[in-house]
Amino acid sequence: PLEALDTVATRADVVVTATGSEDPILESRHFEGQPTEQVIVDLGQPRDVAPATAALPAVRVFDLDDLESITAETRDQRADAARQVESMIDREFDLLTEQYKRARADEAIAAMYESAERIKEREVETALSQLEGDEVSDEQREVVEAMADSLVNQLLAPPTKSLREAAAEDDWSTIHTALQLFDPEFGTNDGPIAPPSMAAVVTGDATTGDAPAGDASLGATDDD
Repeated sequence: PLEALDTVATRADVVVTATGSEDPILESRHFEGQPTEQVIVDLGQPRDVAPATAALPAVRVFDLDDLESITAETRDQRADAARQVESMIDREFDLLTEQYKRARADEAIAAMYESAERIKEREVETALSQLEGDEVSDEQREVVEAMADSLVNQLLAPPTKSLREAAAEDDWSTIHTALQLFDPEFGTNDGPIAPPSMAAVVTGDATTGDAPAGDASLGATDDD
């Protein structure tokens, strides 16, 4: 009971008070002679602790004004932290979006190169079989294959660049059309292409017109 304050107040390390009393219920006499530091949190309105109590050397008094200033400070700290986190999320989301776009572009580019590679190999064998002589030397084969590779790379460099630009500009209809043209199995299980909530990560060089390195173009890196 409140009548016991004279005996229990000095035994407390922390006192929290919140009453409806019109007058202070704790005065300096309740804490005089206290050898160790005490903390008093006064939540009363009006105040439950007499102002003179705060002058005691071993007593620290915190009222609603003090708590409001602490709350405002921590609120500002939380707001700053939230803005930093939001900025991090925005950066990572943009990164994942770009990685996803590159992955879809590389998927279409890989299908395009695979289709061209099949045609190239067939035509190279046809050309070699029509050369005069019973046998074609290794040097002749290398010349023909090098010429075919050069033609393929030069012919596919512009569409490779266009597909990457289409992905960067969210032109998914162009990517979709390219996959339909060059991937015979595309469309059997896939729906329309659109950016997902989760992004794939692309390995390899997405800044040049070089062909992706097979299926590795769609693999995840250690920097996921």
